[in-house]
Amino acid sequence: MDFLELARSRYSCKSFDSRQISKEQLNSILEAGRLAPTAKNLQEQHVYVVQSAEGAGPLANHNSHKPIEETVTYL
Repeated sequence: MDFLELARSRYSCKSFDSRQISKEQLNSILEAGRLAPTAKNLQEQHVYVVQSAEGAGPLANHNSHKPIEETVTYL
């Protein structure tokens, strides 16, 4: 896939469901994020994985978007 094809096929997810992703899928997403380039090659990253609505409670106060309250796995 070339870049133009990739750019044309991209989208932003506007709705979420309550299905939890598998551990393998989560690990794949986290690995892709770890390997992705960072701005000015600054390596510091903070990734929090929360897999319950109760655990997301403290995060909900730091995010004005409603989906954080409706999804099961948060990155």
